Amino acid sequence: MQGSLGRALLNDALFGFFTYITYEPTNMATLPNWPIKVVIVDTLWGIALCASVAAGSFMIGKWLGGV
Repeated sequence: MQGSLGRALLNDALFGFFTYITYEPTNMATLPNWPIKVVIVDTLWGIALCASVAAGSFMIGKWLGGV
C-alpha cells in the first residue's frame, strides 16, 4: 500500500485529525463559550482538507512521474 493514493489519504486524514483535535480543545480551554459543535465541525473540516490536499498532491506527483 506504500506509494498509493489510499495510503496518502489515510496518513493525511490522520494528520488533519490530530492537528485539529489538538488545536480545538486549546480554544475550548482559553476562549469563553467555545462551542463543542465548532470543535466537531472544524475537526471534520481539517480531516477533509488534509485528505483532499493529499489526494491532489499524490495525483500531481503521479502525473509528473515521481510516484
